[in-house]
Amino acid sequence: MKPLIFLVCLILIIENISIAQPLAQNHLRVKITVPYPYSLIRGDVPIYGVACGEGFKEYKLEYGEGENPQAWKLIVKSEKPQLEENSWPKVDFSLDKTIPGNLGVWDTGLSEYEYGKHLVDLPMGTYTLKLTVSSRSGDIKEDRVVVEVGRVVLNAFSSKLESIDAKADLLIQEHSLQSAAGVFSLKPLNIKAEGIPQGYRLIGDVYEVNPPGEKFTRKAQLAIVYDKSKVSNAENLGIFVFNPEINDWQYLETFCDEKTDRLEAEIDSLPEKFAVYAVFEAKTINNRISQKEQLKVAEPISPVLANDTFENGLDQWKNKHGAAGAVLELDSKQNKDKGYCLKIIDRNGGGNFASLIRSEPFDARIYIIVKFDYRIDKDVKTNFLVKVNNKWYDIVFTDDEKVYWDINMEKIGEIAGVIADNRWHCAELNLYEMLRSYTDEFIVQEMVMADWDSTGFKKLEFGHNPKGATYYIDNFEIKSGAKSYIWCF
Repeated sequence: MKPLIFLVCLILIIENISIAQPLAQNHLRVKITVPYPYSLIRGDVPIYGVACGEGFKEYKLEYGEGENPQAWKLIVKSEKPQLEENSWPKVDFSLDKTIPGNLGVWDTGLSEYEYGKHLVDLPMGTYTLKLTVSSRSGDIKEDRVVVEVGRVVLNAFSSKLESIDAKADLLIQEHSLQSAAGVFSLKPLNIKAEGIPQGYRLIGDVYEVNPPGEKFTRKAQLAIVYDKSKVSNAENLGIFVFNPEINDWQYLETFCDEKTDRLEAEIDSLPEKFAVYAVFEAKTINNRISQKEQLKVAEPISPVLANDTFENGLDQWKNKHGAAGAVLELDSKQNKDKGYCLKIIDRNGGGNFASLIRSEPFDARIYIIVKFDYRIDKDVKTNFLVKVNNKWYDIVFTDDEKVYWDINMEKIGEIAGVIADNRWHCAELNLYEMLRSYTDEFIVQEMVMADWDSTGFKKLEFGHNPKGATYYIDNFEIKSGAKSYIWCF
């Protein structure tokens, strides 16, 4: 029996060794589950994951610059194991809330607006998160995630992103986003562009903009500084974007300012998958050297600035913000008089239902009265807005009351006696009197009609008009009143 007993014991020993070996390698569990790899982040970033195992002693969260950091900075150290992969909590992800992660919170800074206390302000760029778990026996296991630190862009304000090398910037105008806020980044890739078109020469670095696929309701302005010493002829420069769908570079209409050595191009969306831009020089490009237009104020050559009857077209009215804005059409069937009126439709539903009334600046001390005919249903929501000194002033027409939570917008009045019964009525407002109660500036840069909602601190979002919402405008006038207020201060 002894040989049999020995054989059984040997089998048990071998089995124990085969079982114990993987346990010795895998007794620690470590995993970063949020943020996801190559996430675009900013502010207080919640870190979720797993840090536990047999003989658990502690875990450390650290971060470093780049994909292969040479140095690490501590975020948090804890002796409390995290056993489960906690998912995102069911909360409102507002700009005025901090969401804690089960492993910790990484403060990347938030200099774009004042909220909370931030001890750091990380530059835009690539960073690596490292989670290290150690045991009492001295075993160590780690997990890493590469992420991108960007900048918060608020829909209520214009924002300019500047690359870390100070040679490129991206201006995202107010009311350009399809949400209250977004995180964006702009960085040099420090690589040579592949697939350069024949006859073209790369000037400077290639720049990447994130997130790819973003669509702006207003065009953003990308500017890149070029090295004059490397250029044969500045008129042959151009900004190009790489189109992944056709695997080729495409020229963007580029404006060259030789006084500042800057190239500028407008972009209405970022390509899907990845968005990279570069400057090429080629003989086939012939750019226009453009100087930025100065603000021009309409001269008071007539007591009437606008008299839009829509008999010969849309006058200066047009869609604002593309698919997010309103569709404008001439209509002869719904007019109370013979002729045409303006039909304004929210064809897609939601959006901001925006129409641009006037883009040429005028002085509200001269042209003080706004008068118009309207036909609108009680369920259609829209207001008048005027932009003065880069701030928007809201004049309530039919939209619901809102709280103006620091959104670069302020209510200055409401149109009296509005009747929303889908019949024709007349309205009038004194723009000068409304403005002078809130500002000493009277040059109106733009006038629009739009539907915006304010849903929290610095949160300016699209309204909620249903698809097909429609109203009508006719005989729209901007004119002088009984007297000019040009000398009244």
